[in-house]
Amino acid sequence: MRYRLAVALLLAISVVLGPSVGYLSAVAQVEEPVIVDPTEALTAIATVGGYVEVVVYDPSRVVSSGNLRGYLMCPSPAGVVNLSLGLVEVSRSGDFMYVRFLVGVEVDLPGSWGTALCGIILRYGSSSLSRFRSVAVLREVPERLRVMHISDVHLVTPLTPLGTSYHHLLSAILLANSLDVDLVINTGDTADHPGAIDEYIYYVKALQYLRKPVLTVPGNHDGAGIPPELYRKVYGRYVGSPYWYRRLGPYLIVGLDSVLGYADNSQLDFLEKVLRENQDSRVRVVALHYPLFRGGFRGNVSSADYSNHLYSSWANVPELARRFLDIVDRYNVTLVFAGHIHSDGYAVYNGRTVFITTATLGGSRSYYNSYRIIDVYANGTVEVLLPPGRSLRDVANSLNIEYVQYSYLEFDGGASAFVKLGGPTEVSFPESLGVYLHLPSSRCSEFDVLKVTLDGGSVEYVSTYGVLRDLWSLGEVVLVRVELPIEELSGGKVLTLRCKEVRDSDPPEVVRVSLTPPRPRPTDRVLVEVYARDATAVVYGEASISWYRADGSLVGSSEVQLLPGDPTHSYFTLTIPAIAGASAATVEIYLYDALGNVLRREVAVTYLQPTLTPATTPAPPTTLPTPTP
Repeated sequence: MRYRLAVALLLAISVVLGPSVGYLSAVAQVEEPVIVDPTEALTAIATVGGYVEVVVYDPSRVVSSGNLRGYLMCPSPAGVVNLSLGLVEVSRSGDFMYVRFLVGVEVDLPGSWGTALCGIILRYGSSSLSRFRSVAVLREVPERLRVMHISDVHLVTPLTPLGTSYHHLLSAILLANSLDVDLVINTGDTADHPGAIDEYIYYVKALQYLRKPVLTVPGNHDGAGIPPELYRKVYGRYVGSPYWYRRLGPYLIVGLDSVLGYADNSQLDFLEKVLRENQDSRVRVVALHYPLFRGGFRGNVSSADYSNHLYSSWANVPELARRFLDIVDRYNVTLVFAGHIHSDGYAVYNGRTVFITTATLGGSRSYYNSYRIIDVYANGTVEVLLPPGRSLRDVANSLNIEYVQYSYLEFDGGASAFVKLGGPTEVSFPESLGVYLHLPSSRCSEFDVLKVTLDGGSVEYVSTYGVLRDLWSLGEVVLVRVELPIEELSGGKVLTLRCKEVRDSDPPEVVRVSLTPPRPRPTDRVLVEVYARDATAVVYGEASISWYRADGSLVGSSEVQLLPGDPTHSYFTLTIPAIAGASAATVEIYLYDALGNVLRREVAVTYLQPTLTPATTPAPPTTLPTPTP
């Protein structure tokens, strides 16, 4: 198997075309040596007997090739294992060192745990460089590559109405871990605000819980409208190179930077060079943010009529669109992933190349927040998993992430996960979902695993689970895998991993409740914001809403889930709809913590009633005397 990284090509292209807009320019601001590829959001993928290539930015040339050694830091039941890598080749070009290693040792990982995600260490003399959880070691190249496609996550700063985007990302990670997914591809707009470091921090944090490799390309919300220097520094530091390629056996996957609204000539040069040098690949996949074809188009398109269906940003650069499609056609590209338009799209170009656009995972949605599962076979066959009764020609045909609710909270001495499956079954689930929980190894030597049911907070001790030791950026962790039967998840379950000495018998505390508008009218929708805290973590919230007439009789009622407004669950929201005839409403709020303690809090809403002006009785007409003639 042959495996290469894109960065070597990036440098070659920059020599011909001028300075690259990629990661190499970004890291030129760094003075200390640092591994710039792979990263936690741009995984290297290899098998035993394959290669891992590492790029080091080293302007001072302190990393000597004479005593360079490489190791993988891999999880195992007994503890983190350092596996030696065979040094194959070292080269330099300017400030960059390129190192190729042979993966000659199999990672000892139980079969049920899936892919081994390892960190990488480069040692030179008494110093070292490392990247955690950045190399995926597969047991073998799959005949069927199952891809989860997500796009437009739009992670936002906490305490905003779209704070649930983080939880949709966690829900996608839960499914990727459980649905036999081999690879996650994210086609951009990961952040909601270009250059927002805190939003990328949440992305990298969420990826800690993913047990599969991930590849990410940028969108306009990642790089448009900010200085190129800021784009390179922030995106490059937290995600990695904005364009790249990966080779895994017969599969070639190329990621392009389209933050301009299209892939410019430097990107198309890169794409063509990669395809030309990998013509022995049988399956060729391209990922970028901006779709070639406009939203709403679903069907066949050819080289004779494609210009009638181009997305607007590509239609503005017809020569680039023509060149892109010419490359796709000439090199027989199998599949093109895209996002951006927050709706589903599907096209088949010249009867061969499938163009798939997936709606938004976490942003403002056309119908629902969604993801896709796509099977790509080594013979070039592409199968898109669809909701029951839907076809690719339907307006909404991606899978609904809102049917899956997953939250993950960390607290001092433990971690807790909430899992709930609702709505119709759109994918074939296994008999149980594997849920992962972690603790820093240094925090405690003994722990409990608890299962909390949302029917008053009953707690059950879990006795059967798997344990691994892994190395994260925070140090060595104990990683526990618990199997939750599917039939238990319709009502929701909370799993908690805690150190034995952690105790908490007090329910969560509501710090503040606010209503917007504070004095609503009967026709207003009311936003309720609940600020809470707990000694462990507030894992889940729900509410019961009842509307009443002026005489106290019931108009109607509804059960709703509280939406977490931030990843720490210190802030929840719900919206009270307007109900005709109601003069007041009562909201009963329930908050569950990690150990099963439950808080009930009642909030009263009184609607302003229209003020009626009393009618005035008109004065009797005045009778005027009849004038005397």
